[in-house]
Amino acid sequence: MLHLRRWVDNLSLPKMLVAIFMLATFIRLFYLAAKPLAWSHELRFGDEPLYHGLALSLLEGKGYTFEGEPRFYPPPLYPAFIALVYWVFGISPPAVRVVQAILGGLLCVLVSLWATYLWGKKAGLLVGLFSAFNYTFVRMAFFLRSENLYLPIFVVATMVTWYWVANHCHWSKGILSGTLWTLSILVREAAKPIVFLIAIWVALRNNWQRAALLLIALLVTMLPWSVRNRLVAKYVTRATVVEGKSRLQLPLFLRLLPGGLMYISFGPPGLGPRVLGDWNIGPDILPPKFPPDLPPSEREKWLVSETISYIRSNPVKATIGRIPRKFVNILMPFQSTASLKVKILLTLWYLALLILSIPSWWQAWRSSETLERYFAELVLIITSFTIAFHTLFFGVVRYRYPVDVLLLVAIGRWALKWYREEKVQNCNG
Repeated sequence: MLHLRRWVDNLSLPKMLVAIFMLATFIRLFYLAAKPLAWSHELRFGDEPLYHGLALSLLEGKGYTFEGEPRFYPPPLYPAFIALVYWVFGISPPAVRVVQAILGGLLCVLVSLWATYLWGKKAGLLVGLFSAFNYTFVRMAFFLRSENLYLPIFVVATMVTWYWVANHCHWSKGILSGTLWTLSILVREAAKPIVFLIAIWVALRNNWQRAALLLIALLVTMLPWSVRNRLVAKYVTRATVVEGKSRLQLPLFLRLLPGGLMYISFGPPGLGPRVLGDWNIGPDILPPKFPPDLPPSEREKWLVSETISYIRSNPVKATIGRIPRKFVNILMPFQSTASLKVKILLTLWYLALLILSIPSWWQAWRSSETLERYFAELVLIITSFTIAFHTLFFGVVRYRYPVDVLLLVAIGRWALKWYREEKVQNCNG
């Protein structure tokens, strides 16, 4: 044990991070190797066909379109990431999964580095090892889901913002923070309200000028995508007017929710049982039955119309009545469709994460150290928003993952506690 402690003390930070990256990446690749479906070109889960189709359209020079229709949602960065992988390795979903395994290793490095900044190298090693074996994130590379790209960018954006505010760094760090938040928004739109909440926090902790700098950097770097949406919206509107159809297609940044997500959140209920831990479009929501003569360009409007009609006819059931189920759903460790073995592993890891992280977060909240206190405040802001937002709208297990990543960092504080206990014992000895 003494030799292990000395080895950790003598281990340089770059070597530690490289070791964590290699271990985490190997574990994820080993998991993929044990899954025959990971090496097939079959697209089965949720939005995988959509992401794949958007990536092919980008490769073929057709722009950001799917089945010939311009898209405003989902945001473009994850399909562009898939297109880049296809461009390098050929059209191969297995190649995307391998690259996502590497991104998973990078995510472990990032949370380890953050814990090191907060509580030292032992904390970074502890967090790195826990995150490397965390089954929730090990299996994530198997799915073509935007979380694989979103979580590393989200962690970097949050960490840079925390460092910039806590250390009163140069204004250039604020521009970098705003740019990173833009990238996260271009992967998952849920990051947009988070950054506005963080801007309020920056104004309270520093001053309003720094908060304004963050938002200006955000808006400037978001401008190309916003302009594209506006131009495409005008073109689509003119085209439908020429055909004799009145249709207004607003760009995403002007809408509360796209039609599909609005339907998933508040649409008419399905006939099946309401199973906890499942995707809402399953038994909880009636799958949309589009009219046979409805063109793809009109489906968004149809979904919004159907959702509004149901909300008007059953306002309580459509909104408030679903909140308890969604609240429980967002706290579930697994989806109901998972096998028993997966459910057990995910539950064990989730319970371990909560047991180890929540006391550490509370101690960081009460700490007199600025770095710890600011970290705890960011965790509280993001956790509160995530639970409230997804309890109101989606209630899907995997939308909680940004909170889980931040709680991983909090586990590192145990190393600081153990170090202090060792120091006291050595002094007494």
